[in-house]
Parts: sequence; structure tokens; C-alpha cells
Amino acid sequence: MPKGDELTIITDSWYAIQGVIENLRKWEDEGWIKVQNADIFQKIAYELGTRGGETYFQWVKGHSNNPGNDGADKKVSEGAHKENADSIELKVPKEYRLQGARLAIMTQKLAYDWITQLKELKPIIKKGQQNLKDTINALEELCSLRPTEQKLWKDLKYSKIRKNFRDWLWKLIHNTLRSGAYWKNVPSYEEMAYCKYFQNLETMDHILFSCTIRGERTDMGNGRIAI
Repeated sequence: MPKGDELTIITDSWYAIQGVIENLRKWEDEGWIKVQNADIFQKIAYELGTRGGETYFQWVKGHSNNPGNDGADKKVSEGAHKENADSIELKVPKEYRLQGARLAIMTQKLAYDWITQLKELKPIIKKGQQNLKDTINALEELCSLRPTEQKLWKDLKYSKIRKNFRDWLWKLIHNTLRSGAYWKNVPSYEEMAYCKYFQNLETMDHILFSCTIRGERTDMGNGRIAI
């Protein structure tokens, strides 16, 4: 659609409509701190700000036999079951990407949240990236749902699972558990790299799915878990 034309966007998502109409300016002023799907909303803000025509939003009830909405749901379902996710261009030109929060609205809490968020943006190592991908693929296979990386981390952080087990899962995905190959490079501890029952390398696949010995694998610090 030409950028200067009038556009009406129809959606069943109040979250999306409220985000654009009510919260967009506030999020920009606060530097997008703790905003879910911030990269998507930043792209929306850029597209709306540069299209030149008037844009309207219309809410419709989901699953109400609305042809357009039902068609969108079908596309979402098809996309969720794709073997390889589509690449969506969310890049915003540098001159339109606001960095940081406005000093006029800065508070002590906002500054603290901003620093905390920056600390959480540490890059995940290559092996950890593969573990994360494997985790998402497994969840999709088991539950027919494919969570985003952001939702996976959030659910892990705020779930009702015991904290020690949440920490163990976090380390497992980030590949920072002291198990398997880790011990091969530690003098006098090389034997800890191998399962004492089957003598093969202690990988997470072996610990969680292959090893048939139960009741003794409880040392989470060393990558073991009771199963």
C-alpha cells in the first residue's frame, strides 16, 4: 500500500492496539525499558511515523467468524509449524532509533531498571545458542507451541519451579554447567567427564534421556539431576 494512503488495521489484539495508541510515546520516553516485544513496537513506531497517511486501528473479537481475522489466525498457525522461522526485518534506521530514557522523566527506579536491563543483554555463547534453539524446538514438538526466546527466559525466571532447578535449567541452556567435557581439562578430575555407570561422556542428552540409573543423579552443581 502506498505510504500516503489512509490505512485501517484490524486486529483482535487489545495489547497491540493499546501499545501503539496509549503506550508508544511513554515507552519511547522511558527508553523501552522492560517493554515486551520492544523491537516489534519500535519497528511499528518507525513505520507509522514515516508512512505519511492517516492510520486507524479497529478491534474485532477473536474467533468470531470474521474472514480477515480467521485468515490471520490460520497464517499464524501455519507459521508456528514451519521448520524454519521466517526472517522478519525489524531494523530501524539509526536516526529513528531513540537510545536511552529522557532525562526529564528519569527516576531512580527507572535508572536502576535500565542498568539491570543492560546487564541482562550479555551475548549468549555459540553452544548456548544451539541449546536454546534445541529447547524451543523440543517445546514445539511436545506442546505444539513455539515460544519466543524472550518468553522462554521470562517463564523460566518467574515460573513456580524451585529456584535451584530454575538456576540449573538456566545454566544448562547457557552451557555453563560443570559436567561432561568441562572436566576433561581439569587435572586429576578427568574421570568426572564420563558416566560412572556407562563410561560414556556425560552430555545433557545422556543425563536426562539415556542414562537408566535413577536416584543418584542429584548433584546439580556438577550437571546432575534427580530423574
